Formats: sequence, structure tokens, C-alpha cells
Amino acid sequence: MITYMQRNKKYLIVILWVTVISFVGAGFVGWGSYSYGSKASNIAKVGDTEVTIGEFQRSYSNIFSYYNQLLEGKVSEDQKKELQQVAINNLINRALLLNYGKEVGLTATDSEVSKVITESQAFFKDGKFDKQLYISSISRSGMKIAEYEDTVKKDLIVEKVAGLFQVAPTDLEVEVFSAVRNLKDKFLIKVIDSKGMNPKLPESLIKDYYEKNKGELLGEPTFDISFIKVTKANLKITELLAKEHYEKNKTKYIDDNGNLRTFAEAKSDVLEDVAGKITRKEVLKASVAWKKGEMKPTVAKEVPFNNTILPVSVMRELDANPSVKISKPVKINGGHIVYKIDRRNQPKQLTYAQAKKRVEYIVKNQEVSRIVAQLSKNALINLKGQTTKFLGLGDSKGIDKLDEEETTFFISTVFGKKDKEGVINVGSKAVVYRILEQKLFNDIDNDEREIVKNNVEKLKNDTIIEDLIEDLKDKYTIEIYSQP
Repeated sequence: MITYMQRNKKYLIVILWVTVISFVGAGFVGWGSYSYGSKASNIAKVGDTEVTIGEFQRSYSNIFSYYNQLLEGKVSEDQKKELQQVAINNLINRALLLNYGKEVGLTATDSEVSKVITESQAFFKDGKFDKQLYISSISRSGMKIAEYEDTVKKDLIVEKVAGLFQVAPTDLEVEVFSAVRNLKDKFLIKVIDSKGMNPKLPESLIKDYYEKNKGELLGEPTFDISFIKVTKANLKITELLAKEHYEKNKTKYIDDNGNLRTFAEAKSDVLEDVAGKITRKEVLKASVAWKKGEMKPTVAKEVPFNNTILPVSVMRELDANPSVKISKPVKINGGHIVYKIDRRNQPKQLTYAQAKKRVEYIVKNQEVSRIVAQLSKNALINLKGQTTKFLGLGDSKGIDKLDEEETTFFISTVFGKKDKEGVINVGSKAVVYRILEQKLFNDIDNDEREIVKNNVEKLKNDTIIEDLIEDLKDKYTIEIYSQP
């Protein structure tokens, strides 16, 4: 797979550059001479820049998801190890560029970070940035807000480093690449879509997969947690206290039409808010007493992600960033809680009953892939289907049953192959093709020429960055704390 990625690096750079975290120089291999150390929360250190385990997990997850889809869920264990190596290499390359950026005085301001976040369509609701959507999205991803914003800041610095080495393409380079763009093929195509396929799976097939792979079928980790919880069930809130809070904060209690609600109308919300303030204050006192050894916490063993103690979002954060420190107060249903992690328990092997649904999903995908592969093989023998117009690298339309993104991927993949016919997997679809005719067109309009110019510029600049990374490997010390 590494060989494949190196051979197709010009496409991978586009795919992997902009993700939740920017991964620079996808596909590099070869580690050179590095020293080895040890640090619990980090996987490596490059110069002054730490590479955290959380960054590695996110990097690997992004790369694995891409190739798992590309290979229709057929990523082998050896390929997973290769992808883990790629993830580490990407992060090391990124850290090298960050070190260089710091050395030459590059930074990213809070306003620049804010601009990137507030302009991200991922956090838009009803056509504009939605802060609550932003917070909930980051929380679901297992990251803290500060951690995500630090990631954005680092990405901006990496982009600024790349900006230092931008070189415009020459007219000759544009002409040469335009000729490649003007080379087009006419295809005979049949698209086989696996959506809707629902093969019957015999129980023996599911059990056989489980027995062969049960060592890798693991549940989620659990946690031993110490905590102190204060809930409103323990409180007696007087009418006078509730009214005092309402009078001080009455502008908060408005109806859907923007009108101020009376105390009677808002009473349930007022009581909830007062309870929240009191429970937070009380749990802070308890936290101090806990730290001084004056109060003992409740201890819970092997707490799963879904539990009645802490919200799932908090549990996900703990999995990504476990801490032995007593937490700040966390709002829970009916009160507040402070906690600390005593132990993260490793995932346990699932029983057949526990793993059955997961295994059924895997086996079903494998069976569907087998069926599609056989249908594709049969179709290729006596291919009948759509005859397309001449299509080249600049085209994104013209193939029935493929959208623009799928068409672009198919054409770019075919143009990277030498075969006159074959099968290209595009998401849930298999495209059986035969090249009927090839032709070099001489016409190119200004818009297409601009696209070619931009592509040439990016290719040149990416190559320069790759060379810079190789030089920086000799400049900054790279320490590897642990291998995945």
C-alpha cells in the first residue's frame, strides 16, 4: 500500500492536506536515525514540538477511513500497520514544519484562528456560524475546544510556512500540463451499485469469522472513577430565594415571542437555575475537602461510556485525554459532579453474542464485495453499457449513475493506470470500463488554463515542501517514545 501511495502522491497530497488536522507530506517512508525516549501522553517529540497520542489517533483515523472506503473494508492487518506508520510520518513532517515556522518567527493570532473556525461550513446552521453547533461538534469528536483551536493555530502556521516557498509556474510548464489535460478517452462503461444488496448470511459464516478474528473484536474501554456528586434532590430551595434570583435575572426568562415571562410562568426554569448555582458551589467545596483528605469520594469500577455517572461526551474526552487530577465541576442531570480517573481499563474481548451484530456487518460487506467483484468480472467478458463522450482529467460529468465527485475520482484513477480495461471501485459502486478511443484535443479555454496553472503551481510547491522536510529531518532532533 505504501508503494501505491507513493506512486499516486500527486493525488494524495490534495486529499490529505486539508482535514480536521492538516497532514503534510502524505506517504513519506523511511525514518532515518532517531533516538527513543518515553512519555505517557506523547508518541514523539520533534525539536520543541510534542506529537500527542491524541493527534496520532485522529491522524490514523482519517487516513484509515479514506483507505477503508477505497478498499471497500478490506484493509488487512499488515496494511493497518502501514497506515499507522504513514500517520506517524505525517505528524512528524507536520511537526518539522512547525519547528521551522517558530524558528523564522511565524505565528497565528487569535483573530486568525477565530476567522478559520467561524468561516467553516461544518459549523454553519441556517447559513451562518452557530456557536452551539461548534461546541457540540468538537465535543462529539472527543477533543476539547482549546485543543481543537490549538490544532487550527498549528495548521495556520504550517500553511504560512508553505506560503514562504510558493513559486509561480512557467508558461512552458503550463503548456506541457495542458497537453496532458487535453488527452481524453472515450469509454464503454457499466456501473454496478452495491447499495440495496442484502445477501443472506448463514450463521456458520458469521461464527467462522468470529472464531478467526475474535482476538481483534474488542469492546470499549472502561474506567475506574472516583467522584463526588451533588444533586438538587438534596436541596431545599425557598420561594424567597427563587424570587430573588428571578428579579436579578428576569431578562433571561422570555417566551418565544420575546416577551418577559412572569415568575409563575418561569418558575420551573428559575428553580433549575438556582439548583445549578447551589450544586456547583457545594461541589466546589466538596472538591476542596477531597483534595485535603477531609472527604472521601464515591468509587465506581469499570464504568462504560454509557453510564449514569458522567455524560458520554465527558467519557469520550477522558478516553482521549485521561487525567488523574480532580476535575472542575461538570453539570449533570440534576446537579454537578467532580471526578478523577483512577484507571483506564483495556477493552475486553467480546463474546459471540456481544460481537454478532458487528460481525454480521463486516461479513455482509465482505459478501457484497465478493458479489460485486464477480458481477464486474462477468460484465467485463462481454461488456455492454454506456458509450461516453471523450473524457479527460478536467471533466467531472458525462458518466451515468456517477455524480461529479465519483466521475472525477474514476477519471483520475483510470489516467493513473496503463490498462485499457478493468474495474475501478468508487465508493459503493464498481465501474467496469473499456477504453474505446483516445484523442489529443488542442483547444483549451481561459478557465481550463487557469485550472492547469493552479495545479502546476501546487505540484511545484508541494515538491518544494517535501524537499524542505527532508532537510529539516537533519536539522531537528526526532524522538520516538512509542510505536503504535
